[in-house]
Amino acid sequence: MSKKRILAAFLSILLLSSYVIPVAAAGKPGATAINAIYLTVDEPATGKIPAATATLTAGSNGTVNSVVQNVTWNGQMDINGTFMPRVKYTVTFTMGIKPGSNYYFSDKANSLTATVNGKEADDVLWYADDRVDVIYTFPAFGTGNIITKANITMEGPVAGGKPVQEAHIPATASTYVKSVLWVGPFDSNGCFLPGTEYTAYVTLGIKERGRKFSNKRFDAIVNGVTIDSVVRNSDTEIIVPVEFEATQIPAPVLPEQ
Repeated sequence: MSKKRILAAFLSILLLSSYVIPVAAAGKPGATAINAIYLTVDEPATGKIPAATATLTAGSNGTVNSVVQNVTWNGQMDINGTFMPRVKYTVTFTMGIKPGSNYYFSDKANSLTATVNGKEADDVLWYADDRVDVIYTFPAFGTGNIITKANITMEGPVAGGKPVQEAHIPATASTYVKSVLWVGPFDSNGCFLPGTEYTAYVTLGIKERGRKFSNKRFDAIVNGVTIDSVVRNSDTEIIVPVEFEATQIPAPVLPEQ
């Protein structure tokens, strides 16, 4: 083979390798692209159970051609699985295509957008023509800066027992127990005496900056009983006096007959 033929063959290979075969647009043949998703969901609120569903309104094509397949919430919930104040919650909507419709999701390069409750979504993750995730974070909500009550549980005095220098408040509360001081006569071993009334002074503090105890009314619920005669030392400290009834007097031991 002559050098001219070798060179011609080589140039032909280069031309073929540089030719780009056109790629068809994403989606099924003849399908219409969805490039906007509009979602509505119940917003987080104190004590509310996270919504498991969402509502779709007409998208860019004037009709609803996608479906919400799953709704997932991320963020700390209380012990009952409900929203708590001052926590940011992120929700992820897993989206699919409505069965029987000839539509597909545009990829992000084609400007697929989404809104949640009228606000732009944080992100839209494209996985396939029939699967995208819409992600949105709700700002933390509050219950106000004034704290008006606290739920406290503690052990009462038992004759012959030693005072328990602690009380308990739910971990999700904005307050905490700073100290517990018992007042009353004790025996030589520091134990409660029978037939004696005791008072425990429970001092509460605040976990979060910018919040303060009410200077009008504050209800301390101790073992299910409301105590409203508290001592407000400052914006961030309250003393709750808890009065206990007299400890039980042991029954006399009768001599054997």
